[in-house]
Amino acid sequence: GGTQSLNLLLKHRLERGWIGMKILITGGSGRVGRYVVPELEDAGHEIKIFDLEEPKNSEHEFIEGDLRNLEAMEEATRDVEAVVHLAAIPMDIPGEAKEIFEIDAMGTFHVLEASARNKVRKVVFASSVSAGGFIFWKKPIVVDYFPIDEEHPCKPDDMYGLSKLIGEKLC
Repeated sequence: GGTQSLNLLLKHRLERGWIGMKILITGGSGRVGRYVVPELEDAGHEIKIFDLEEPKNSEHEFIEGDLRNLEAMEEATRDVEAVVHLAAIPMDIPGEAKEIFEIDAMGTFHVLEASARNKVRKVVFASSVSAGGFIFWKKPIVVDYFPIDEEHPCKPDDMYGLSKLIGEKLC
């Protein structure tokens, strides 16, 4: 009956690695991470959180770490099957371009490099519409054509948008 069908479906999903994966979430304590963590947990995944600060009310393994530290990222990605990379400074901060680049762009490189070294099967990168240059624009934007689609040239005009575009290219 229904239980047997459900068991077959779950077996099929487990065999393909669609549920029950060990997943590292960078930025798991952040604005997006606090919603992603419970969703992945409810889907049957084992969660590890890599962040600068520990999430509130979490029972998951927590690794305090900085994206700028490749060795820490390499240690965090050991024995995981997937990484969901959410960690970033989520805005342009005047006078902080170097730090934003180091954390957002180089941090993404470190996530990808550590994942490759540890043969992580999947990396999910959270980009931003800011990569296109359409959110925090400092001067009027002239689009090349309308409606805009994924082929439209990206023209970020702040370090946050540029770092997200670099992250997309790295991926």
